Amino acid sequence: MLPEFKICKKHNFMFACHRHWPQFQSIYVAQFAQKYKIKTIFAGKICDDYPLKQFIDNKYTFYLGEIPDQIKLEYYQAARLTTLIHDWPTPFNLSAIEALSNSCPVACNLDKGFWPTLIQDGTNGFHVPSATNEFANQTQEF
Repeated sequence: MLPEFKICKKHNFMFACHRHWPQFQSIYVAQFAQKYKIKTIFAGKICDDYPLKQFIDNKYTFYLGEIPDQIKLEYYQAARLTTLIHDWPTPFNLSAIEALSNSCPVACNLDKGFWPTLIQDGTNGFHVPSATNEFANQTQEF
């Protein structure tokens, strides 16, 4: 049974803690956060040739670097949701499991791979198309 925590509103920030490389589209999330003025905290290793740091403005987007597991879990417990926006159908994602186990809803953009069995739209997260307006609307509901 998957946890349901739609009613669990928390602090008003998104948390993206995973490896940041082109397949994970963290730049898209940073641009979205800046456009819609949504505080977003990034953590985890950034691939050497991935320019995510150029999109960190310390106003809406923040970067913590690589953080210890205990700190990461505290952020998941406090975050409104976590974003896992990929451009490939991942067979498994530990970040999603960690987020869900800490009552943090997951926003993902694929209905392939393991996402449909893990994320139940409107309860423990949602699937979002690449359209930014719809992502913004769904984000505000959580």
